[in-house]
Amino acid sequence: MSVSQYKESISIVVQGGLFEKNLNEVANIVQSYRKSFPLSQIILSISSSDFIDYSKSSEQSVKPYLKSARHSGVRNTCDLINRVVDNFVYCTEATQMPPIKEGNPNCNANFQIEAAKKGLIVAKNKYVLRVRNDLLFKSDKFLHEYEKENQFKRFRHSVFNKRVMISSLFTLNPYALERMPFHFSDWFHFGLRSDVLSLWNIPFVDLAFMTHYNTNAHRPGSNILERAFNARTAIEQYLIFERFRNYFTELRLEGHNDTHSRKQSIDILLDNFYILDFENADVYFPKYEIDMYYSGNKNICVSQNSWETMAANRNIDYENILSLNSSTIQSLVISEEFTYIPAYFLKTKQGQLINRELVSESIEDYRVVQYGPHFRIKRGKYKAIVVVTTLKLKDARIIIRATCDHGKNVLNERDIHINHYENDFLDQGRTSFALDIDFECVQEWSDDFEVVVECKNVDQIAISALTLKRNSNPATRPTPNALIKIAAKPKPEKPEHEDTKALLLAVRFISFFMSQKMKRKLSRDPVLFFKDSKNILIYPIKNVYLKKFDGKN
Repeated sequence: MSVSQYKESISIVVQGGLFEKNLNEVANIVQSYRKSFPLSQIILSISSSDFIDYSKSSEQSVKPYLKSARHSGVRNTCDLINRVVDNFVYCTEATQMPPIKEGNPNCNANFQIEAAKKGLIVAKNKYVLRVRNDLLFKSDKFLHEYEKENQFKRFRHSVFNKRVMISSLFTLNPYALERMPFHFSDWFHFGLRSDVLSLWNIPFVDLAFMTHYNTNAHRPGSNILERAFNARTAIEQYLIFERFRNYFTELRLEGHNDTHSRKQSIDILLDNFYILDFENADVYFPKYEIDMYYSGNKNICVSQNSWETMAANRNIDYENILSLNSSTIQSLVISEEFTYIPAYFLKTKQGQLINRELVSESIEDYRVVQYGPHFRIKRGKYKAIVVVTTLKLKDARIIIRATCDHGKNVLNERDIHINHYENDFLDQGRTSFALDIDFECVQEWSDDFEVVVECKNVDQIAISALTLKRNSNPATRPTPNALIKIAAKPKPEKPEHEDTKALLLAVRFISFFMSQKMKRKLSRDPVLFFKDSKNILIYPIKNVYLKKFDGKN
């Protein structure tokens, strides 16, 4: 089907709680869906509320209690929602449950199950977008991505009539730190109504399920992250496992980190779902905006690129694609076409990230306006292109440098002198200015690769992306449909000693109390992190770590 045909046959089920505090946001979201999908059926499935008078509300309209209706803002917004929404659904059976994990709020999983199921039952069209009420697809761009799923064959684990699109966040990588098979994101589902409805046709979770680890021990070898669980599994795992175990009786999931069926969980993911990275769609999702653009999540989730790599090469070992090295930094194999790295995976010392671009202004002396992405790269010859969308300067110098090993090994450097530039991209019929550099990696693998851009006498510069291309080499030609491959770091010949494992476990525990900035610094180079850190929690193990991994205190 074409995108226009999808748009004509979609029911949009917007689900979640509707309260006075989020009433305006939900109203804006459903109004935006109506504008983007004028022919679609829009269903608002309300799991709970603090102002709705259920005795006066109906499938056609929402009515507030008299006390709330006295506020013109509530009354007017309800009138707006009533004009936009085709059908309303209300939950009356679900109850709140204890937290999934230690420190989490109470669990609303049963509200989620009831709201999804009731909303999908009311849906009339062939295709359905079931989505949280704080997540907006601002355009039909996600439908263009969905069309790609037909390029990949399906095999013996196919249950759905057609793949269902889900988010890469948080479709967890079961080979990462939290080993959680079947944990497929439930933030939204797009696909055939019959498939999505069958996915949510499951019973409520009960108190025994939610308090499983209160009376049962965690599995031997569970790490600190995994031991935080109270419930037998995450709700995302419960949703998927309940649906597919009826078709594949060999599947096992006795606890959230039971890895017996880890490989089969990836087979099910590839045959029945299609992964969408939010950077490939126009998305409004303020609650998880940091998670959307935090590159570290690429380590713990299954990205769209890694999904496509596995789906195009079903005979490969999934562990080789999804496993992480000891510092949880992914390795990047750059394709002969190009590898696109958005600006939010890069960093700057002079400017800031604004609307997905690194923006720096008033640079008089040499300043770093871009560095990163701190990947490992394989031996080969490459071209790096920095995509500049704004550039204003007079008699300026721009230095572009490709390095690895935290800048200690310079692969190549260019010093560019530009007399004058006035950001006239549109007048020239183009939208960007390219800064490029050729370089060669001579080692089998080089750590912490980055492209650094320094500027002097620049009034303004904005960088939107870094693209990388690997020169043609028949011996290492990538497979079709796979732009990025995540390669596992070679396993050490000798197993880690127990004291080393304990030390790394302590580091992971301390990371719970750090800011995202500090976590990223720790993941890039633990040795430099410990040398520089002033965190009081670090001192008990600082000298121990440096002695073991740096050879000195």
